[in-house]
Amino acid sequence: MNRLEILAKRFAAITYPILTTRYASGCCIAAARIGIEVFEYFGYQAVEIPCTVWVPNRDLVKRLVDSDGEWPDDAQSRQWMADGCYSVVVGHPNHQIANGISAHLILRVESFFIDPTIPQAHRPHRGIDIPAGVVFRSADLASGRDDVIRSDQAQMLHYHPRESKEYLTSPDWATRRWKRLAGVIIRELRCPTK
Repeated sequence: MNRLEILAKRFAAITYPILTTRYASGCCIAAARIGIEVFEYFGYQAVEIPCTVWVPNRDLVKRLVDSDGEWPDDAQSRQWMADGCYSVVVGHPNHQIANGISAHLILRVESFFIDPTIPQAHRPHRGIDIPAGVVFRSADLASGRDDVIRSDQAQMLHYHPRESKEYLTSPDWATRRWKRLAGVIIRELRCPTK
C-alpha cells in the first residue's frame, strides 16, 4: 500500500465516528468538505463526487440473480420483502433531506474513491453490514459510469454518479462550521490515539 492508500483508508475509518458526534448520520456533505481540507493538508487534491448508492442485502442479490435480474411485480415484491429481501438507497434523487439536498457525496483523490459516510446504510438486522467507510478504485466511476464494488465485509454497493450541485447551498458546505472537526481528523491522522 502506498502513502495515499493508507491515508485514504484511515480517513474512511475514522471520519464517520468523529462526525456523528456533531452531525446526524447523513453527514456526507460535511465529510466531503472536511475531506477536501484534510487531503489538501497532506498534499493531495480531493474532489467531491455526487452520487446515489444502492445497497442491497444478500437475500435481495440472490433473488435478483435467481430471476436473471428481473425486478418483481408488486405482489412478488411483497413476498420478497417477507422473505427478507431489503435494500437502502443513499442519495436518491426523489428523497430530499434537509435543505433540499438529495445527492450523496463521496471523494475522489487521484485513483481512489472514498466514501467515509456509507455506514449510514448499515442495517445489520436487515443483512446490510457496512460498519466503516470504504475506499476503492473504479475506472467506470472515473468515467462517469455506474460501478458495483464490495466493501471489506463483502457488502455489495452500487454507485451511480449524478450531475448535482445542490449541495453547494448546504450550510455543511458553504459555511466553515466543519473547520474544527477537520483539525480533529488531521490530528488523529498525524498522531493516532489508538
